[in-house]
Amino acid sequence: MRLLEKPTALVSSLDKALNSYKFFRLFPTYADVLPLPGVWRNTDMTRWLTTCHFTFLVVTSLPPTLCEAQQTNDLTALSLEELADLEITSVSRRSQPLSQAAAAVFVIDAEDIRRSGATSLPEVFRMVPGMQVAQLGSSVWAVSARGFSGRLANKLLVLVDGRSVYTPAFSGVYWEQLDVILQDIERIEVIRGPGATLWGANAVNGVINIITRKAQKTMGGLVALTMDDDERSSGLLRYGSQLAPRTFGRAYLKYAEHNALITKSGVDETDGWDLTHGGFRLDSELPGGDRLSLQGSSYQAEFDQYANLPTTIGPTFSERSLTIAQGSGWHVCGRLEHPLTIASDFAVQICYDRFHRDEYAIGEQTLDTVDVDFQHHRRFGGWQELIWGIGFRNIKTRTHVSGATQIARDSISEQLVSSFIQDEVGLLEDQLRLTFGSKFEHNESTGWEIQPNLRLLWLIGQRTSVWGAISRAVRTPSLGERYVDVDITTIAPNNPPLNAPLPVLLNIQGNEAFDSEVLTAYEIGMRIEPSPTLALDFTLFYNVYKDVRTIERQELQISRDFSYLIQYARFDNKARGNIHGFEIAADWILQADWRVALAYSFAEADLETDRNSVDFSHKSTEDNLPRHQISLRSMMNLRPNIDFDLWLRYVDRSVALYLGALEFPSVAAYWDLDLRLAWRPHKGIELALVGQNLLDKSRPEGGQELLTVEDSLVERTLYGSLSFEF
Repeated sequence: MRLLEKPTALVSSLDKALNSYKFFRLFPTYADVLPLPGVWRNTDMTRWLTTCHFTFLVVTSLPPTLCEAQQTNDLTALSLEELADLEITSVSRRSQPLSQAAAAVFVIDAEDIRRSGATSLPEVFRMVPGMQVAQLGSSVWAVSARGFSGRLANKLLVLVDGRSVYTPAFSGVYWEQLDVILQDIERIEVIRGPGATLWGANAVNGVINIITRKAQKTMGGLVALTMDDDERSSGLLRYGSQLAPRTFGRAYLKYAEHNALITKSGVDETDGWDLTHGGFRLDSELPGGDRLSLQGSSYQAEFDQYANLPTTIGPTFSERSLTIAQGSGWHVCGRLEHPLTIASDFAVQICYDRFHRDEYAIGEQTLDTVDVDFQHHRRFGGWQELIWGIGFRNIKTRTHVSGATQIARDSISEQLVSSFIQDEVGLLEDQLRLTFGSKFEHNESTGWEIQPNLRLLWLIGQRTSVWGAISRAVRTPSLGERYVDVDITTIAPNNPPLNAPLPVLLNIQGNEAFDSEVLTAYEIGMRIEPSPTLALDFTLFYNVYKDVRTIERQELQISRDFSYLIQYARFDNKARGNIHGFEIAADWILQADWRVALAYSFAEADLETDRNSVDFSHKSTEDNLPRHQISLRSMMNLRPNIDFDLWLRYVDRSVALYLGALEFPSVAAYWDLDLRLAWRPHKGIELALVGQNLLDKSRPEGGQELLTVEDSLVERTLYGSLSFEF
């Protein structure tokens, strides 16, 4: 008898088995008598399990007449062959099946997002092999691929519908100000490894392309509400409609409020935040086959923020700063796709983006970005595909410093001009596909950058493919690395490593001669389907870096009043080395209503500095990389309208990064578990109960590089959600 043919009988059997071990009780007052070790004895944990158990029993024992909601069209209903044929665009800037991509690409579908229980983008990325994700504060995340992680991670390019969202301040992403509506995401394409040939500088260790749904796929209304056990909440209202023949539009408004995390000492960290976000999208099919898309959004956020500003006055030699930081912005982006012939088309995209952030410890920054992108695609018969394009970007940055930060130039206007070409040729009756091309990019700090790649795909039958790639990518200097002047910390007298008789103020300065970091990547991968219900994806990589950023100690000076010393340091390019490893992704459909997805990654860094280097931090880059990471997701449909999802994760030990630090505290390895139970009592209505981080009451995942007071702890969370479509 199949496992899920009689769910009520299954629940009864599970209930008897679990109660025989006194694992669950229906009432939390029995928690103190449960003979369970460690985390399972925790009262909050037991209450959560009790709630899930009770809800599980209720919804699975309802009469069938109350459970006739239409099942969502989810990935558990697709065969692996259909999954392999999902169309992606990030690898070659044109639509192609996932199975024919000569790159380490991982696709996160809308159903994966829904069933993950995630409430933010960084949480979603935890399911991708090779991705490092750590929550550093209530609103602060570190996201990277294949190393070099941190709040200021700078080797991962993030796109939303092809629009770059990185900030030139540190060549990374302010994740707390990137609020993409999860319910509007069609899919997320994650490339581990360089994507610079098509997407340009900073696409070094990976590319994340977030692709939202077209307006015609979100017709009608949606109300989505969440509330957790710490009174954090969010609400979303969205409505889509047909505005004219072949013209559709949607608009949305979202508000989210997040409470503070706690610190190692157990006190609230006063880093709560809230965000209001609204936007729209229009899609139209014009006469002649043209497709026009116009979208935009605006947001306003406030972040309770803390920082330790260094001083030269004892006994603490620091001043705790508690302020409210503000972030705001808006963007509008238009895209036109025009077919020239059956085998040829072009697309042009124009975007304007305003970004503003004001925080006492760092200062105020305003960015205005104009981005123009043109690409042309031509197919020659069935054996060759050529794509080329040109781009222009102008970024105007205005800064007003405060706190511990100064900057050499308060107004900077930078222009970036680029072009690319990539050709894909079919060989041996299209069993071999050779792809080669390059990006040519000019920026005002390092001049011309050339970023070529060579890829080969071998299609072995219908269910097996092998690919290899050699790529070059660069990470161009950020504004901070060239112009910043920031006081980092003060070392108390007679403390190592200097053991000076006076306080020592550590100051890091930018370097206008700072050059691009360069990566040469070697990759080999295989995709295979041993059976119609099992798919495997394996990637082996060896990344060679040169001119990697270091923080070099300079002269030691005494202050004018002789009361303290100043240790100057500046950014330079005196490190090199490699990061190597492998990644495995497996998809297994155990039954028609049960899918299991596994992701495992191993990575190891070996970096060294030049002989004349006196660097602070290169060793921390090695130790910040977890050697082993595991993600195991189980997605089960107990009934057509009842989901039970489990997500187990493991992250190996690492260290917490601090910019310019002399010591890097260890972050212990941890296992974690999320559970989700969802019920759709009627078409368009879903109720869900989600428990996150269930195996620890609280734990650290890393440290913020700059001006940190005390590391945050990620806490166990229980939340409920309601979504209603009309």
